[in-house]
Amino acid sequence: PAGIIAAVFIGWQKINRGSRERWAFPACNPTGALEITLGGNDLPDDMGARANEFVLQGKTVFRQLEPNSYAYGLAVGTYLRGDPGPGQERIKTVYFYAPVSKSFLDDRIVAHVNLGAQHERDAGRNSWTWGAGAEVSLASNLYLIAESYGDDRARPFYQAGLRWWLVPNRFQIDATLGAQSGDIGATR
Repeated sequence: PAGIIAAVFIGWQKINRGSRERWAFPACNPTGALEITLGGNDLPDDMGARANEFVLQGKTVFRQLEPNSYAYGLAVGTYLRGDPGPGQERIKTVYFYAPVSKSFLDDRIVAHVNLGAQHERDAGRNSWTWGAGAEVSLASNLYLIAESYGDDRARPFYQAGLRWWLVPNRFQIDATLGAQSGDIGATR
């Protein structure tokens, strides 16, 4: 409704073999139609130290998801380097994607797909991006989740696991296991 500002915090930790990544994406919806995210990460770099990147994203939904119907939207954003190295620009990557979701069996199954593109500024390289996933209700607050995602330049990634809503539509915990296709041991 008009006049209500919604705020969301999304954060996660990714445990890799020999390293950990931390991500945090606080977002707010000051207009009711545009969600703005300003977040960041703490990643291992190639030299054994840590690197930080920041994300600025705007996202909107043109059609809300209702049971047995579909929804679609648009997201546009950029990754910014916290401390650019020699020859690197502050803006690392710009991107967009268009998500589409479809509800089946009164929301017991929801399928998601998205298509987009990104431009890596340092490399001067463009790539198409994609994602596909599903949520399957196992109980009123427990879901099986699965997704695959990637771009046209590398083997896709996939993951699957469980989503547990501790407070319905307010607070959830996801636990997933995933890897890159063809490289399960090294990228799990």
